[in-house]
Amino acid sequence: MSDRKHFPLLIGSIVVLLVMASSLFWTRIPAEGYATLKETGVDSFQFGYITKKSQIPDLHEWMSGQQGKAIFALPDQLYTPDPEKPLPYVYPIYDRTRSEEQFNQLYGYLPQQPTLDLGRTVYAVDYGNARFLFLRSDRQEKEQAAWVHAQAVTNPKPHRIALLDVPPSPVLWQALREARVELVIAGENVYGLEAAVVQEPSDFSPKDHEGYGVWKPGASIDQPYMLMLSYQNDGMVVKATTGDGEALDQMELSAGVLAAANSKETVAVGIQQLWRYHRGDASVKAVIPEGFDVTGENPITAPFHLPADDWRSPDYSDAAWKTGRAPFGHTNRLQEEKRLQTRFKPDPASPSYYFRHTFFLSEAPKEWKDLIVKLSYEDGLILYLNGEEVFRDGIRTGLILPSSLAITNQGTWYREVSLRNHVNKLRIGSNTLAVQVHRSHPGSPNLLFDMSLSYIK
Repeated sequence: MSDRKHFPLLIGSIVVLLVMASSLFWTRIPAEGYATLKETGVDSFQFGYITKKSQIPDLHEWMSGQQGKAIFALPDQLYTPDPEKPLPYVYPIYDRTRSEEQFNQLYGYLPQQPTLDLGRTVYAVDYGNARFLFLRSDRQEKEQAAWVHAQAVTNPKPHRIALLDVPPSPVLWQALREARVELVIAGENVYGLEAAVVQEPSDFSPKDHEGYGVWKPGASIDQPYMLMLSYQNDGMVVKATTGDGEALDQMELSAGVLAAANSKETVAVGIQQLWRYHRGDASVKAVIPEGFDVTGENPITAPFHLPADDWRSPDYSDAAWKTGRAPFGHTNRLQEEKRLQTRFKPDPASPSYYFRHTFFLSEAPKEWKDLIVKLSYEDGLILYLNGEEVFRDGIRTGLILPSSLAITNQGTWYREVSLRNHVNKLRIGSNTLAVQVHRSHPGSPNLLFDMSLSYIK
């Protein structure tokens, strides 16, 4: 055979070898018991969960178009991989639709756990600053619980998410709670570790399991949806979205808040508490203390005593006020409207509402290191602690009347503010929070209020 005939064969062999080498490179065979995805070069990551209600006609074709956008998880029964076109960024949850042998064969790219005799059905995936734990609830619960603990010890990631086909057993629940796994997805249920939840979705039921609240998107969403997780640094948002990406509802969690909870942060007043409230009008009395500059140019600095009939006073009787659960307000934004627990009707006659909440402390606060409030409000807010102003935002200084207008602001959900300089205003026994919230215009369609208060010793 001539050299001219050998040349095409040589080129063809080189091409085949290059293709085989590239397939090994992209397969990224795990060698440490869990898969580590290549970093994307950005500090924000997307993770999708396909639910039974997603109703995507050609799932494989749809997912093929998502390469590079996110990684995805789904119950095994929803998906059969194409052996000719495997999608290694798709991660199945073992749900006993197939045998373990079939599962292991179909998903050969999944890692195996050397400490567990469960093949590839239990595994971990690192993606960005999160570790995803794929579990099962039908076998070796104690062994899986020990494995979850080991993941928490060896995992430097700020976010931990567990996925199962059904809610965990009590043994696994305890392991997840102790490992501070902040998010658990089980079938159509989404469980958030309450210490990490900073924004609750609609239909959120706290303490469904000890330490965890449950969100059931399918109970309130009557159209196909999927879950999309986006996380950056210590924050994570879980959105129920349409296939086109339209957000239908969401829950927000913070690993930073969770870390603070682990560092002896104690909640004195939680979010979504009961508050007394009253529409802003002339019946809500507020005195002008001696030395107070109504222009705000020379604010009063000395403490003063409020009479008992001043609505900000701890001694004020708010028995005639209405009682409701936060968040309060009204809005023309549908998704935010779903989060409101007590809904008001827009009132052109008054742009303001007043709120009061009494709480009790059993220990002296003077040695505390910090006092923290997390505030949700739109547009402007003034906060009083035991009759003294401690925070103001979105509204001018000086004298504020029920008719005063705030500065136009986008609604703020659970903004964290330190009040460490006001710890001395607290006392053992009864303490009172008083808050006034003002809209930017009497005809504004949006008003919002909720808050929490915690302290660190």
